[in-house]
Amino acid sequence: PYDPITGNIIPLFEASKTNPLAQAQFVTNDIKRWRLIGKQEVGANITKALEFKSSIALDFSNTEAFYYSPPILANNSSGRSVFSDYRPELRTMFENVNTLSYSTKIKKDHNLSLLLGQSYQIFNSNATFVRGIGNIDNQITSISGSASIANFSQSEQQNVLLSYFTRANYNYKGKYLFSFIMRRDGSSRFGERYQNAYFPSLSGGWRFSQESFMKNYKWLYDGKIRASYGITGNQSIGNYAAQGAITRAGSYLGELSLVADALGNNDLRWETTKQFDIGVDLS
Repeated sequence: PYDPITGNIIPLFEASKTNPLAQAQFVTNDIKRWRLIGKQEVGANITKALEFKSSIALDFSNTEAFYYSPPILANNSSGRSVFSDYRPELRTMFENVNTLSYSTKIKKDHNLSLLLGQSYQIFNSNATFVRGIGNIDNQITSISGSASIANFSQSEQQNVLLSYFTRANYNYKGKYLFSFIMRRDGSSRFGERYQNAYFPSLSGGWRFSQESFMKNYKWLYDGKIRASYGITGNQSIGNYAAQGAITRAGSYLGELSLVADALGNNDLRWETTKQFDIGVDLS
């Protein structure tokens, strides 16, 4: 990797193959990230059995990524193999969750708990990309040292998720267990008619180890049969897939030109999965 006469590092082999040692020495690849995560929760007992909780959470990140490929590693004469990339990105997430829970015992053996809740999440991102080309100095790595700007883009995105949910749990003497959950989730990613969807789930269990006929089986500490059925949703699509998108296509006679980049689809909706589980716990 070194010139035997001068002792200097050889940047390219056969005028086109990059020397990995030279790449590690001369290429700049820096990422700086500042992130703040915080959560605050408050609660109040309205009555002995009724409790209210509210929480807010924030996730804030600021990232700067910089990459520089210097002239010493250029493997063609176009100048485009010498470039300087700058990618700042700002992301924020805010969440608010409110719940009201109620727990009670009925005649000592019946245990009932109810919960009502609401959650709100909003995600924002702002990302910029700038590429400068034609740098002439190995040490001046910033965009200001580029001969021209080859590419510039900016992306601002937002999506919101609003949910309402309820849960009911019941058990008799800790032996017979039942639970029901219902969610209503609304996502800004889908078409206006299909933003909201309902996702129920139901589960039950029988702790047979507490039955009288199991008293002689001392080796079994806890035994339970359980089953559940539920529907879950998936919103993992682009933030604006339902609306479509346009992109810049250059300019004509000094005016900006825009073309369709993706067609909108107002029929996009939640992807749902139905799942049934049954199992036995032994310990």
